[in-house]
Amino acid sequence: MTSFYCDYRINSTTEQDIYDHFIECNDYFSPKLSDKVDIQEYTHKIWKNTVRFEAILDSQLIGLVAAYANDPSKKCAFITNVSTLPVYFGKGIGKKLLSQCISYARKMEFRLIRLEVSVHSSAAISLYKTMGFETYDGTTTINRLQFNLNDNSKV
Repeated sequence: MTSFYCDYRINSTTEQDIYDHFIECNDYFSPKLSDKVDIQEYTHKIWKNTVRFEAILDSQLIGLVAAYANDPSKKCAFITNVSTLPVYFGKGIGKKLLSQCISYARKMEFRLIRLEVSVHSSAAISLYKTMGFETYDGTTTINRLQFNLNDNSKV
């Protein structure tokens, strides 16, 4: 992995920044993001309802982890998006953003973080497993992974 510097922030981007990011990443989701959701509606939902861990370079959103971590009574956060602009793949941005999300969820005293990923997204699955996520359920198309925040040996 190449050493790489950018600014890491929380909830600093605009709805338009997120939309532009999704449009640029669309073809690299498996399946394409636009095949699963209306990108404009999804953008609005993420901007309004999630905690966003953002990587910024030259005022551009280049990496994003968005998690529903806004209901501590449930003690389970859900990551709805992990994305990096393709030109920045392999730079450690996703790992750094996931680490920030995990730290945030621990501070909020959540017990679990869950996410879903396409079985065809081998690079994403590898990243999640490296970070300490474990499979808890799945189908022929989707893996459901979780991170146990009570296990302090992880991240």
